[in-house]
Amino acid sequence: MMMKNTKPSICFVAHNAYGALAGEDTGHIGGIERQQAMMAKWLAAHGYKVSMVTWEEEGGNPALVNGVRVYTMCKRTDGVRFVKFFYPRWSSLNRAMAQADADIYYYNCGELGLGQVVMWAKRHGKKSMYTVASEIDCNFNIKNKDVLRERLLYHYGVRHADDIVVQTNAQKKLLAETYQRESTLIPMPSTGFGLSEAWLDEKIQAAPSPRVIWVGRFSNEKRLEWLLGAAENLPEVRFDILGAANFNTDYARKLNVWANRLKNVKVHGRVQHDRIGAFYKNATLLCCTSLYEGFPNVFLEAWSTGLPVITTFDPDNIVQNYKLGEFVMSTEALELAIRKMITDRNKYESAARNAWHYFHNHHTLDHGMALFEKQFARLMAAT
Repeated sequence: MMMKNTKPSICFVAHNAYGALAGEDTGHIGGIERQQAMMAKWLAAHGYKVSMVTWEEEGGNPALVNGVRVYTMCKRTDGVRFVKFFYPRWSSLNRAMAQADADIYYYNCGELGLGQVVMWAKRHGKKSMYTVASEIDCNFNIKNKDVLRERLLYHYGVRHADDIVVQTNAQKKLLAETYQRESTLIPMPSTGFGLSEAWLDEKIQAAPSPRVIWVGRFSNEKRLEWLLGAAENLPEVRFDILGAANFNTDYARKLNVWANRLKNVKVHGRVQHDRIGAFYKNATLLCCTSLYEGFPNVFLEAWSTGLPVITTFDPDNIVQNYKLGEFVMSTEALELAIRKMITDRNKYESAARNAWHYFHNHHTLDHGMALFEKQFARLMAAT
């Protein structure tokens, strides 16, 4: 007699994650999408029934990708103004969630979709889990939504989700203060790039020429202009920029013009994830110039290769407390920190080794996903 699978079925509602799941460039792949695709594939490989709800791509989506069942909404471009919010977007989301028929619906984006997912789950006796992506998503006063329905749906979702997972203590505290919601802190898991400490030893001894990597979207909160300003004053350092704008704005166009004018800067555009590892391996350090973040996947990927981080955002002061790089608060400090890290060999070696050990002690995929498994089981056991 076959034993019934007691593991809950999980549905990731992730509008833009099909590209990350399938390893294709669909024009929108960020850290959230990679995180959800990675988790979905791990769960499927460990005996869970896993599905994902995404936009329908041009040419259609396969029904099964890497062990994950895909249910599609409408296309991003479907519908007419004033009506498309309800039909076909919301209606097709409801249809896809019903087709998935999961025990738990997982959402990881701080916008109106959270309220839609939570509302459907409550109406149909299903569980919902929300993972907070950024500190800004925990603060009612700075959660800037221009459209009233977006604000209302998001706040409804936060207040009524069955379970909330956060990435940092700062998010946990904000959520309790703002929404009076309890949450569980789970360090975000990552596959990293599987490099050994022996490989790191060889890289440190080889003393590669200074090379800085920046990974992200060309959007205002990412502040790429801070990096470009530093690059102008550090002609001896090579800067590799991985990413592009999700929307063709004046801001993004100006950044491209500026970057292309600098001889020591190379804009690589969107790079498929299986090729990003080579950039980390060849770099000296990673720079983050964001105004705010959650817990950036790029940090975890960088640390897995022993790459120190120079950053304007430090989740729970981890970079400072574990000496994984430098935290800076101005363009001048950013430039100075880069210069110090590439000229002080002892400082660089210490930060590189700290980064490698911190990742392998806290953020490996199996470690993080074991904590999520326990959280899924607790959620299903709750009345």
